[in-house]
Amino acid sequence: MKRFSTFALDEANQCIWLEQERVTLQPKPFAVLAYLAENPGRLVTKEELLERVWADASVEEGTLTSHVSVLRKALGEGPESAQYIETIPKRGYRFVAPLRISENGLYPTVPNVGGKTKEAGSSRRLMLLTATGVLLMLVGAAAGGWFYGRHRATTGTRDINSIAVLPLINLSGDPAQEYFADGMTDELITTLAKINSLRVISRTSAMRYKNVQKPLPEIAQELNVDAIVEGSVSRSGNRVRITAQLIDGRTDRHLWAEDYERSLDDTVAVQNQIARAVVEEVRAKLTPRERLRLSREQTVNPVAYEAYLKGRFHWNKRTESELKVGIDYFERAVAADPQYSLAYVGLADSYNILGSWVFTALPADEARSKAVMYANKALTIDDTLGEAYAAQANAEVLFDWDWARGEAGFKRAIDLNPNYANAHHWYAELLMNLGRFDESIRESYKAKELDPLAPLITASLAERLTVAGRVDQAIKEGTIALELDPNSPMVHVDLGMAYAQQKNFRQAIEELSKAVQLSDQNPNFIADLGYVYAAAGERAHAQETLKRLEEISRSRYVPPYQIAAVYAALGEKRKAAAELDKAFKEHSAWMINLRVDPRLESLRSEPEFKRLVKALRFPDAAPGAQR
Repeated sequence: MKRFSTFALDEANQCIWLEQERVTLQPKPFAVLAYLAENPGRLVTKEELLERVWADASVEEGTLTSHVSVLRKALGEGPESAQYIETIPKRGYRFVAPLRISENGLYPTVPNVGGKTKEAGSSRRLMLLTATGVLLMLVGAAAGGWFYGRHRATTGTRDINSIAVLPLINLSGDPAQEYFADGMTDELITTLAKINSLRVISRTSAMRYKNVQKPLPEIAQELNVDAIVEGSVSRSGNRVRITAQLIDGRTDRHLWAEDYERSLDDTVAVQNQIARAVVEEVRAKLTPRERLRLSREQTVNPVAYEAYLKGRFHWNKRTESELKVGIDYFERAVAADPQYSLAYVGLADSYNILGSWVFTALPADEARSKAVMYANKALTIDDTLGEAYAAQANAEVLFDWDWARGEAGFKRAIDLNPNYANAHHWYAELLMNLGRFDESIRESYKAKELDPLAPLITASLAERLTVAGRVDQAIKEGTIALELDPNSPMVHVDLGMAYAQQKNFRQAIEELSKAVQLSDQNPNFIADLGYVYAAAGERAHAQETLKRLEEISRSRYVPPYQIAAVYAALGEKRKAAAELDKAFKEHSAWMINLRVDPRLESLRSEPEFKRLVKALRFPDAAPGAQR
């Protein structure tokens, strides 16, 4: 059954249900509604509707108009509110309410007085609904507040401690605006995520439900949340219309709905309004700082905001080329508004990743200087941004090897934004490299709890379990990550390394070979494959891999740390030490792994290795962590 807002469309019985009450429609108005709901978000012309609904008769356009008017009354909306049916002047109509498919049948039937059903337009309750809708429309709100009050009064609300925001539906009629709908989703998630008393699912997991028709209770169960926020966004020029509603994920019951139409520069204020409404509905506890943040009615520069949304759209794809496109848009954002702090965070995050051990697409010095500069700029503008503290801490760990400042920064980021999965994810990486394995794994599980369908976060958990010596658990998590994304090179790498530590070299070689293929011959992954060949005793293949890396190094950067891992597995300790020394002098981000990397086990007693560990100024490890 199709549901929208508080209504359910019952095609079998030719009626609609308003919560537990049946609203009977005449056949033609119902047919109009059903056809519009079959084509959500699409302009349905008057000619198309007349041909579909009155195929066996010739009627005037005025008949269609009167039937739409009947529908509006039944749904409790005026001709201008367009909460459900939008009129496109001289052309037709568009169904604009977010639709969802119910796994249940009808709403539970509650007998009416005298056993009669409610007739559209004749019920006192519907008259009250219509009047309420008009009144709220006049003060700039939709009729959802009335439903909210009635629902709470009659049924109460169970505790809601966790929420997922599903991708907002793009109703602009323009696929090129998809980035805008995704950006609005991201921003709403970010706003809610800063509330400490709520667990909010991160963007990566939420976006897996984009364009997915699945019952909301099923989604809520998969994400392990109590409630779902869903809605739509449409944009015309500088005007933005956002519809949002809150659904109990356990019962599929509608809790709250609202409709907003503002100018583009007011969208941040709208996001805060939606967050406040959700918080009020779920009775979440707010700290004074959180209450102050949500009360802000700040505006943004429309040009900067649009460029920022495009930047994050590309940044989220996490490839070298897409990250560079994202940088271009972030730079446009700060050019349009030099005080736009989030755009500086976007730049810092981009340079951290491009200079990190995964990509090594930029020299460490260049990546470090830009990441730190932009993170500091963001914090100068707004020192309450958890994302900025996380970006700054990430740079301090990756490039400065400043463990204490990095840990303090991650803790501050998590304090300000407890639902920011990346902060937990990066902090877990730091804790692993410091040898604090139990803490690292706890933070990794927290990141996974916040972003359960993000393959890279689950794969990173597998890596940390491998380093901690919990190989069976690592393979279990790596397999889950592989199911989430079989085309991710990093997932294959982390699973392959777990197999290598298990001495299952055949499976390890298979996974690493896939990683090389899927990554378009990334030299980091080629070196990982070379290490596995060497560990498996296939020296000829390992030597061939080293020659291949030497050839690649003539045209692109190959991290010496990775070459050192291959030499270590071959037993060529002197060559391995020389490559590690090169990595240290380059200030390579790979060096943060030095003390705990299981691939370097054979070097730990070597004087040169001990010298490098001392030079990196690692603090004392947790008991039993140093191997």
